[in-house]
Amino acid sequence: MAATTTYAVLVPEEKGQKVRLASGKVIQIGRDKTCQKTIEDKRCSRLQAEITFHEADLTDIGKASIIARGRNPLMIFKKGHKDPFLLETGNSTIIYDKESVALLPSGDHKYTFRIENDGDETEDDTVSFEDKKKVHERSKEDLDDTMEIINTHFESKMMAMKLKTIPFHSKIKRKFTNARKKISMTPW
Repeated sequence: MAATTTYAVLVPEEKGQKVRLASGKVIQIGRDKTCQKTIEDKRCSRLQAEITFHEADLTDIGKASIIARGRNPLMIFKKGHKDPFLLETGNSTIIYDKESVALLPSGDHKYTFRIENDGDETEDDTVSFEDKKKVHERSKEDLDDTMEIINTHFESKMMAMKLKTIPFHSKIKRKFTNARKKISMTPW
């Protein structure tokens, strides 16, 4: 089986080609013809932004650092944040898979950062509602299995203590009861 290569791309929201990012290489975006990605918009600076892809490590699947270089700030769209924020000239930030950057504060020239593999057959990796439902059901079954194991373990500990005529300590009982509560309160 051949190993797949992970790489990153910037996918334009409007028409245009993807920009492939090589690990550790700086990609310059702006109006200047020497930039790897040129933008034909007078509102963009000759050098509007620099983006560097950092390959996956033990803590994440890959990320890109972005430095705002132009006179206009960049607009950054982060997952989990309701509103985008402006990245002023000279400042930098990190973006992760499926987060976006617009080269102008108006939101124009928006690109989504994506992590892809050579083996990917489709560019659309949206997950259907049915698939999400299946994952949810599997997670729920796993939780039920875990609860059953804890209950069995708890019951066997209680039986062992009763058989050995060791007084059942409330501290041990609380420990197992709290473990059950934590697991049963997990939102699935």
